[in-house]
Amino acid sequence: MKRSVMFFLSIALFVLLLGIGSSASAEDEALTWEYWQENNVDTNVRTMKAPPSFSPSDGTWVPFDPREGASAPEGTRSAWLRVHVPADMRGDESFFFSTIDQSVRVYLDGSAIYRYGSSDPQMEKYGRKWHLVNLPAWAAGRELIVRVTSDNPWVLTQLNRVHIDKESELVKRLFIYDFPYVAGLTAIAIFMMVIGVYFVVDAARRGIYLRLMLFLTTFFVWMFSSSNLIFMWMDWPVLWWRTELISSYLLPVTGSILLVEVVNRQYRSWI
Repeated sequence: MKRSVMFFLSIALFVLLLGIGSSASAEDEALTWEYWQENNVDTNVRTMKAPPSFSPSDGTWVPFDPREGASAPEGTRSAWLRVHVPADMRGDESFFFSTIDQSVRVYLDGSAIYRYGSSDPQMEKYGRKWHLVNLPAWAAGRELIVRVTSDNPWVLTQLNRVHIDKESELVKRLFIYDFPYVAGLTAIAIFMMVIGVYFVVDAARRGIYLRLMLFLTTFFVWMFSSSNLIFMWMDWPVLWWRTELISSYLLPVTGSILLVEVVNRQYRSWI
């Protein structure tokens, strides 16, 4: 096999590791989250303009890790969460978190200050979405009530990358988090241009170059749909979530197609 082919495959592997190895943002460990565990579980989802009274006779607040989610009873499609805003919060801060396939309502002092999606989980899917909730100055020391609704029990009550900070700092975190994606997308675009040149001049190995371009195109789509900054300009969480899922399923398929073409025929029975 020519050195050029091995070089291209090495670069492709590097780009793959660059995209997959993007570092996750740390959670705000200062926040304590609680889940409302009802004594009598009601699996029906009701539209509510304000949170219930949360009487001790109806249930209790149970601490949980929002990254792992709460242990909700089987059949639960809606949950109430609680978190206290730090007392030393400044007046220009916001509440940031991300969800997958969940509608969200955020309440402060009984009034809704943020909404995303419908309260009926059967109406639609919600995709992967990050949420930025502006907090008034008087929210310091008070509690936020979050209602999440989903038909997917695996993601219900899971909140990722939770932070309370200045909006400019939160947006900066998005750019830092997405830097490996931006670098990877740029590298893939340049790499595919170079492969296109070799595809034209090296007719003997066009099959390999074509399959490599197919793999990189799939990887490009996956990285693009997995990034967070696209929501600033194209806020279509359901579309990008479905695209991310489909491309993630296609990645091993296109990778296998490339591998079969690269490996010598006498060893293909091992694949």
